This record gives sequence, structure tokens and C-alpha cells, in this order.
Amino acid sequence: MSVDNGERFITLLETDLGLRRKVREPGESAFLDHSASVGASCKPCEVVSAMIRGMGSVS
Repeated sequence: MSVDNGERFITLLETDLGLRRKVREPGESAFLDHSASVGASCKPCEVVSAMIRGMGSVS
């Protein structure tokens, strides 16, 4: 798990409506399962870190 995987997961969420619906399920374990199922194993905090990293690159 890593922030890089968080970035990959964000990209997948942007393009996959079904995945966005799935990650709305409550609980961190559901989130971890869904991120792993698409090959981007990451924790919610890693996705947030990736979002913050992305904000830093926007000038």
C-alpha cells in the first residue's frame, strides 16, 4: 500500500462510476477490498495524501 497506489485509485475512481458506488459502502475493510480488487491497494489516508500531493503540483 502506498500513496502511489492512492494516486492510481483516484484515477480509476474518476473513470469508473461503478467503483465510485462501491467505495461508498461503509467501513474501511470494504474500501480496502475494493481498492485491492482493481490493483491499487491503498488505505483511505493514502488516497487523501495523494489528493494533497496532486494539489501541490497544480500551479
